[in-house]
Amino acid sequence: MSLVERLLFGSNHRPVRRATALVLASGLACTMIVLAGAVGVVLVCLAAVLLAALRLVDTLFTRAPQL
Repeated sequence: MSLVERLLFGSNHRPVRRATALVLASGLACTMIVLAGAVGVVLVCLAAVLLAALRLVDTLFTRAPQL
């Protein structure tokens, strides 16, 4: 038993409780990683859309007739 397990569960721990806690912790960590990736993908897509809109506006205004 590692030091972390002793600190978390004490010396009198049940293996089922330990396994349940480890599965929940690893599931939570995986969920956070997936959510961070999803947020990153959304931000990249938003940046691409904003860049395309900026290029379109720049193209429209540079080709406008000079008054």
